[in-house]
Amino acid sequence: NHLEDKMINMEELWNRNMFDEIMDDLLNDVSEITKYFVTLRLALDNFKINFEGNSD
Repeated sequence: NHLEDKMINMEELWNRNMFDEIMDDLLNDVSEITKYFVTLRLALDNFKINFEGNSD
């Protein structure tokens, strides 16, 4: 019975570690995507400013 408890604990630990890893990967992906969009947004704003500035 004690061994069984240990097995369950190991499984729980493993699942938690897997979950943490998956979450880390997701957060990394999200931050990469966010960086990409922010860069894109800044580039567009820059382009707009340059474009409007040149139209004078």
